[in-house]
Amino acid sequence: MNVISLENTDIENRVVSSLRNSILSGRFGGDGPLPSERVLSVELGVGRTTLRQALDELTREGLVQRAGPRIRTVVRPRTGKDVEGEAWLRRAVAVLAPQLGTGGDLSSRTLWLRFATLGTVEALRSEGLHAITLNVAELDVDDAARLAQGRPLGMLVPDMPDVTPAVLRSVDAFRKAGVPVVAYGGNPDYGDVDRVLSDHEAGSYELTRCAIAAGHRRIAQFWPRPWARYWYEARDRGYRQAMTEAGLAPLATIEYPYLEPAALDHEAFSYRVRHVAGFLVDGLTGPERIDALLLGTDRDTFYATAAVRLFGLQPGRDVWVAGYDDSADRCEERQWEAEPPAASVNKDNEAMGEAMVGL
Repeated sequence: MNVISLENTDIENRVVSSLRNSILSGRFGGDGPLPSERVLSVELGVGRTTLRQALDELTREGLVQRAGPRIRTVVRPRTGKDVEGEAWLRRAVAVLAPQLGTGGDLSSRTLWLRFATLGTVEALRSEGLHAITLNVAELDVDDAARLAQGRPLGMLVPDMPDVTPAVLRSVDAFRKAGVPVVAYGGNPDYGDVDRVLSDHEAGSYELTRCAIAAGHRRIAQFWPRPWARYWYEARDRGYRQAMTEAGLAPLATIEYPYLEPAALDHEAFSYRVRHVAGFLVDGLTGPERIDALLLGTDRDTFYATAAVRLFGLQPGRDVWVAGYDDSADRCEERQWEAEPPAASVNKDNEAMGEAMVGL
């Protein structure tokens, strides 16, 4: 069995980064040899094995070459085209670009990505910088690694719902090249990178307090399953804090399997309303009826509100339905259910994109 030491990996990454910076800064330049392994080991404070592993990585990156009978390590010569390319790239930022939907798909589940990406690109434009978008669906890790070697200003990673191995390896390639990486959101898969975070705990806390202020006491969260994502966990903490402070017992989260229709029309909307209603039977009937529902996003409130009507209840009066993301006016479900969310939370996603550029 092979056992990988994370501590040793961190040391190797530090050595790779140090040597890479020395090469790219010109300290080890031209086509001259690097200092001997003995000298480098002493200078960097590591053993020969770790040093050789670091040199192997730099060889794969094309920054060093091995030549001669003693496998002498030499710096890869830099051409005029290299310098010209680097100068241009150092005014550019790589942006991972996931699928954002078409212009008419206003109910896309990745709606927040559109505004975060818009904020990112506009902020780069205002700073006089270039945005190099990398297509997540067709991401080539080798291409990403080569781009990283050109030393762009940084890489920006949006808060994607699905993170592929190619995305993680590309992020790692930029980190190994010493290029700053900034991620939006708390997805732990990206590792120890700088982040811009929306305070979902505070948002859910204020939303719950709003429901309590409106006179509601039996307040429940109603989310698609599975909801094991960092933002749901944060919202759950905010909800429970607000309920506890008000002397109310937090209720168990009501879960339902999420259905994404292939095409959204009135028939598909009606089908999904009944699907949602089936998971609200216990909560909306009986003496301990729920009087407020907190949904995962504004789009889902239209289905829940229409489902409430199926039980003979009046949305807003009998059951207070709140959303999240402040996107109700952009959801096409409004044509079949006119009642908007009773309250919502605006994360200002464009500002999130701007903050990524600033960081």
